[in-house]
Amino acid sequence: MEFWGGIGLPSSKNRLAPKAFVKVYTQFADAAVRAEAMGFDAVHAPEHHFMSDGFNPYTLVPVAAMAAKTRRIKLNNGCLLLPLHDPLRVAQDMATLDVISRGRSYGTFGIGYRPYEFLGLGTNKKTRGARIVEMMEVIDLALNNEVFSFEGKHYRYSNVRLRPRPVQRPFPRPMLFGGTSPLAARRAGSHHFPYCMAVVPYDKAVELAAEYNRAADEAGYPREKRRMASVAFFYLAKDMKTATDLRDSYMPHFKEDITSFGYLVDAEGHHVYNPSEDDPIYQTMFRAFMPLTPPKLVDLIHDYERIGVSALSIGTTDVDLLSKEVFPHFGKA
Repeated sequence: MEFWGGIGLPSSKNRLAPKAFVKVYTQFADAAVRAEAMGFDAVHAPEHHFMSDGFNPYTLVPVAAMAAKTRRIKLNNGCLLLPLHDPLRVAQDMATLDVISRGRSYGTFGIGYRPYEFLGLGTNKKTRGARIVEMMEVIDLALNNEVFSFEGKHYRYSNVRLRPRPVQRPFPRPMLFGGTSPLAARRAGSHHFPYCMAVVPYDKAVELAAEYNRAADEAGYPREKRRMASVAFFYLAKDMKTATDLRDSYMPHFKEDITSFGYLVDAEGHHVYNPSEDDPIYQTMFRAFMPLTPPKLVDLIHDYERIGVSALSIGTTDVDLLSKEVFPHFGKA
């Protein structure tokens, strides 16, 4: 199992004043150094736009800062919201990051869901599903060929030569960050992409993994080439009461973000805004924020391995406890 950490990002939503942004963003690279020392396999930087607390608007900028101060840890640009960007420009930036990091970068791309981000950046939310598939193919071709051409519905390129070239040859096929819906899992499997599911409880992860593999089987995607990851929030403590109290203290913040911005979707993929706490859709998300002790987390990680998940992007309240009492069970020092 690989462990990814989004450490040091301004994800606490503490509504810092603009003058404090400098302090927050300069901590990114220092946090990556700490993650490397603790045994994390990768660090990443999520993306959102027009946030009052200054949430990171472009993943590759802080990840480049992390690259400059680390030596071993992998650098994941995920989750970059690809339909908000130009695919060839993203490919150029990824190649540059791979050069800066001496071959430690790889890409994870999300589809985006907040309407005002699409409106603010002048791109079409309705076509994002079809566009992201073409965009990821363009990026894969650009990073793995000296010259490439592509003819799609939304993007067309003829005899393009990308410079600089990435250090990694071949460059890893990009991963689709598939959110919480079965549709996203099927999209990744049917188009032969690695797949990362968003924050879901374990039973939902089992369902999404099955959807991904079913679509991949139907599309002839070889099992040995598939890869699954998952984002998970664990409230880790020595005892369950402390862990549960930690989870409950954080939930008002997460409830604000989760219910207000269209993150939740129903079975048809429609956004659900401000559901009650009794709503099954809200309850599914609530169960994804898991209070655990280290032994329980070790058992849960083994469960993830059994369904084919090979990487966990972990958010937790106690990274020291994670590194000391969980990582050693998986060969991490």
